[in-house]
Amino acid sequence: MPRAPRVHVKNGVFHVIQCATDHEILFGDRVDHDAFDKLLELTVRRCGWTMHLSCHMTTHVHLVVQTPEPLGFGMQFLMSQYVQEFNAHHGRRGTLVQSRYWAELIETEQRYENCLNYVAMNPVTAGLCRRPEDWPWTRRFGRKFGSS
Repeated sequence: MPRAPRVHVKNGVFHVIQCATDHEILFGDRVDHDAFDKLLELTVRRCGWTMHLSCHMTTHVHLVVQTPEPLGFGMQFLMSQYVQEFNAHHGRRGTLVQSRYWAELIETEQRYENCLNYVAMNPVTAGLCRRPEDWPWTRRFGRKFGSS
């Protein structure tokens, strides 16, 4: 049975998660983090995205993003370019990311605030830091729900 089509709302705000395959490492070192951030900036420009939050974990990444067009093109570009750079940097080949990304439309300001808090607390819950502000790979962009 084919997958259900993704929900898209023009200028909708989405919580997006992309995971590495089988709990592999998605970000191994600072070079990986920096490469992803540069590619994310390029994707934002190319696709007209408005970033609200990003958080790199060891095995996955969270994005809270507002997008005028469906996420698919941007996510495909971002992740395919990142996997190529990651593989070249680490001398590996093949798949790095697990199937397709997960995305949820955020429809209310309360859900938006809950999502931002959940993502910010992710490194704390994982035991990677004591406070959200101590995690160097979380970046807030100072946006408000529904604003671009």
